[in-house]
Amino acid sequence: MYLLVLIAASVIDPIRFVITLVVSLCSRKKWIILIATIVSAVSSETLLTLLQVTRQWGSGIWPGLIASAVQAVLCYWVIGKFRGSGKKPTVPR
Repeated sequence: MYLLVLIAASVIDPIRFVITLVVSLCSRKKWIILIATIVSAVSSETLLTLLQVTRQWGSGIWPGLIASAVQAVLCYWVIGKFRGSGKKPTVPR
């Protein structure tokens, strides 16, 4: 139960989402989902460890990876919707 709460809290974390979004904007290929997941989870874990004295690095890496993966898929989908909306519609003949 603790892990589900930790994953849910990590999914709605705005700092983690911004990191994931910035990395996801670098490329439109599907492999960016994996890269954004890893970069976001590691950087968020490092940031949390630096700011909390009693925390050890790696204590929340697995829930962070799951949450970052959810956010990376969401970012990939949203970026695809926005980038695809700029195309001019074609007139059928």
